[in-house]
Amino acid sequence: MKQIFIFCIVLFALNANAQFKQEFQLETPDTSSASQTHYVYPTGTSGATETGYGDNGSLAIVIKTDSLSGATAGTVSIEFAADDAGTIWVPWTTTLTVNGAASQYLTYDDDNFSYYKWRAKIVNTGATQSNKMQVAWAYKRRD
Repeated sequence: MKQIFIFCIVLFALNANAQFKQEFQLETPDTSSASQTHYVYPTGTSGATETGYGDNGSLAIVIKTDSLSGATAGTVSIEFAADDAGTIWVPWTTTLTVNGAASQYLTYDDDNFSYYKWRAKIVNTGATQSNKMQVAWAYKRRD
C-alpha cells in the first residue's frame, strides 16, 4: 500500500511545469483511539503553526485509513482554512467511513488550490475503537 502513495506522488510530480515549485511528503502514520478527534497538519503542529500557501497552486492528497480494532466507527475528512490564522476551517464535502474489513483511501486533487492551509481529520466515535491514518500529499506552487 505504501507503493500506492509513492506512485501518486511521483505521477503528480511528473506533471509539474518549470514555473512550479514542488513539495511532497509522506507522513508517519497517526493513531487515534477511544472517542477522540485527531488532526494531521502537513507543515506544522496546529492551525497557528501550519505554513500557509496563500496562492493558487495544485494540491493532491491521499489518505490511507485502517481500523486497528476491526470495528466501523470512525470518519476521515479534509478541512481547509479560510483565513491565514487557521481559525476558520471549512470541511470538504467528501468524507470516508473507516471500515474494519480493509484499508480505505480518500483522495483529493485540485489544480487551482486557493485556500491558505489544510489538515486531515479523523474522528473516532467508538469508545474502544482504534484507527490509523497516513497522509501523503504533493503541492505545486507557482513562483
